[in-house]
Amino acid sequence: MQVGTRYAVLGLLLEQPSYGYEILVRFRRAFDVAHWGISPQGLYASLDRLERDGLIEPVDVSDGEARRRQPKTPYRVTPSGADELRRFLETPMSADPSRAELLLRLQCVATRDCEALLRMLDDHEQACLDELGRMPERPHTTSASLVERLALEERRLAVQARLLWVDYARHELRGPAEAPRHAKVAPR
Repeated sequence: MQVGTRYAVLGLLLEQPSYGYEILVRFRRAFDVAHWGISPQGLYASLDRLERDGLIEPVDVSDGEARRRQPKTPYRVTPSGADELRRFLETPMSADPSRAELLLRLQCVATRDCEALLRMLDDHEQACLDELGRMPERPHTTSASLVERLALEERRLAVQARLLWVDYARHELRGPAEAPRHAKVAPR
């Protein structure tokens, strides 16, 4: 099981106990399927591992649910699972966090702590600014190949796009009263 998938499923179940298919639908809605897809088989294998590790447990179903041909098994996070998810969220993000890691952390915190979300956005913004600061100046056409120039500019624009997204996320969290910090990110 991908580490991210483990914590994504724990976060979704901590938000709301759910059965397998419902978790799959919520997973696909919360995360970019093209970037981080999960198959039904992969999800059920993840649920089996999480249950075996004592991080989730099935919830008792009502008699009406048990009479179905194939009863659905809802799961919830155990105290051990909540502790593991909390430890994951308390560890700092990598210096160059992936989009999947950021979305995972935001999803796990989203319904509980707006201030924690804003701190995560601040950390991500600083990582982006640090990354821009480490990038070399635009190379002159004589000192770098066309491919090197294009690759550097693609990387620079990607980081600038992440900064614009941070502004958008802050706007969504705080409301329209706050003006964006990076509304215009000029190329170097």
